[in-house]
Amino acid sequence: MRVAPVTVKSETKTAKLERMGLPLVINSAMDGDVTSQWEKANHANGGVFNTTWKPQNVTFQKSEMGLTLKQCFTGCLPTLSAKTYESGEYRARAKTGYGKYSARMKPAKASGVVSSMFVYEPNLNPQGQPMYDKQDEIDIEILGRTDSYVKADGNPGGSCNGRMMLQVNYYNNGAGGNEVRIPLSFDASNGYHTYTFDWQPNYIRWTVDGQVVWTYWQDSAGAVRGWGPAGFDSNCKAITSRNGTVRLPDLPGRTMLNFWTGISLKDIVGWLGIFSYSRPLVASYDWITVSRAAAQ
Repeated sequence: MRVAPVTVKSETKTAKLERMGLPLVINSAMDGDVTSQWEKANHANGGVFNTTWKPQNVTFQKSEMGLTLKQCFTGCLPTLSAKTYESGEYRARAKTGYGKYSARMKPAKASGVVSSMFVYEPNLNPQGQPMYDKQDEIDIEILGRTDSYVKADGNPGGSCNGRMMLQVNYYNNGAGGNEVRIPLSFDASNGYHTYTFDWQPNYIRWTVDGQVVWTYWQDSAGAVRGWGPAGFDSNCKAITSRNGTVRLPDLPGRTMLNFWTGISLKDIVGWLGIFSYSRPLVASYDWITVSRAAAQ
């Protein structure tokens, strides 16, 4: 008796993501531009950004999204300084609140650049207009610098540990100062890893490939305390705990993915490193999900 061969249909990336954290609010397998859920930015931020967002720098190929940073020759939008570079920003159309935000990404490695995933929402003034410097925000930022040195005070400088680092942070009504740099045990630019923050009313917990790296916890009086197995402050001082400067954010916001370099001010160069352009750079994203996960 002849037995017909059994064809096993391989599971799509979208189907796999749907098993990971229902109910999903955003599920983007990066199979193409999902214009019903996402939009490509076409503007310049100003502030610390030396980057103009252009839609053509957000591309999709082989079920991955790439954000390309390159020199800008036309259509560059100057603010504090001439915008000499252009890149891509991909952002959700809908606002989302408490839940779990995950991106599987491969950031770019170069001094002076940041590959990111974050949620952002400006507060409103009494006239109902957005105040873009008074934002609620939660950040995952991969710093591309790997230079390391010893400062005059004996503390490490640059990347703090000679590797690319994850920087976590949050803002409430524009007040921040909660940066913690997390040492990574791998070269983040060599492959995809999953970066997540779980945002709940009384905590924000960041993980890398499922391992907790930092938590900010808010008590009933509104005081915030942070801790993690290892971290550095903005001066590369090793820390395992610190107080939050302000209450945790509570405004629903838009999820954003972008790749940028900063202006040549002393504070920005000290943070990101000196950017020296030689060729286009790409930050890659395999997938992103936002789910209304129950508090744990």
